[in-house]
Amino acid sequence: MRKIFILNPAAGQGGASDFTEIINKAAEALGETVEIYYTQGIKDAERYSRTVCQGKLPEEAVRFYACGGDGTINEVVNGCFGFANVEIGLIPTGTGNDYVRDYNKPESFLDIEDQLKGRSISVDLFRYTGSIDGKVQSRYCANMMNIGFDANVVYRVSKLKKLPLVGGSLAYMLGIFVELIEKNGTNLKLEFEDGTGYDGKMLLVAVAIGSYCGGGIKGLPLAKANDGLLDVQVIKDATRRLFIHLLPKYVKGTHLEDKKAQKLLMYKQMKRIKITPNEGFTRICVDGELEIAGPMEIEIVPNAMSFIIPDFKNPPSN
Repeated sequence: MRKIFILNPAAGQGGASDFTEIINKAAEALGETVEIYYTQGIKDAERYSRTVCQGKLPEEAVRFYACGGDGTINEVVNGCFGFANVEIGLIPTGTGNDYVRDYNKPESFLDIEDQLKGRSISVDLFRYTGSIDGKVQSRYCANMMNIGFDANVVYRVSKLKKLPLVGGSLAYMLGIFVELIEKNGTNLKLEFEDGTGYDGKMLLVAVAIGSYCGGGIKGLPLAKANDGLLDVQVIKDATRRLFIHLLPKYVKGTHLEDKKAQKLLMYKQMKRIKITPNEGFTRICVDGELEIAGPMEIEIVPNAMSFIIPDFKNPPSN
């Protein structure tokens, strides 16, 4: 089996040369032969993994280890989807690292020897189809799509990180603070598969397979990686005072139990949803990366990815 580490030198705090040494030492200890590819920019991990899949022999099995954040595994997923004999792992060296938080002992994903010895399980993805970044296409999400408040925060964080001495969690908290003041939200028409929906302004909508976003915020606590369902949460609106009251519970994933929260949100599980921006286009955040989308249809793709876990007894924790 061919084993390829796709290393994003820009993820997290960098340190690509140090991490290369860790990978090589782990492979040597196990007598393994591995390859390392260093990404050159945005979407390069997607381009490279697709090129490998297109060129490999049909009977050749390939393991890709995405070394970076949630955006890196998203690129590898989109590069590899539809090809047989492909397994995908994640070495969480990014900033948020939300995807692995839904598994027991997420810190174990940093152990390269255990990753090389790991086995894969089948997990879901979801497909979103529509006008994405000015092109009609279908793409895949491994963890979560956020629209409205969360996506706006990510956009602000990308700007704040360029300021001196502002980075990481500080930039994210500042982004939340600024967005809370302005409360831009989003304006969408949502059509659920059960015939219900929502049309108008809302604070946020999230479509997810995983529970976490924003570097550890458990916004969709009922989501599971392999239940064949999309978790969809809509928060219609909230006063600043109520939002501040609910934020600690939202972070911990206990907000669904709060009676005040129940009055202003919808939480549904389904297999597909149609989303139409009422203003033509909207900013979306997919696995931590920003895109611009028009009307789109989203559907679950069950058992779409063979995901490597460091220990076969390490299933999704929820």
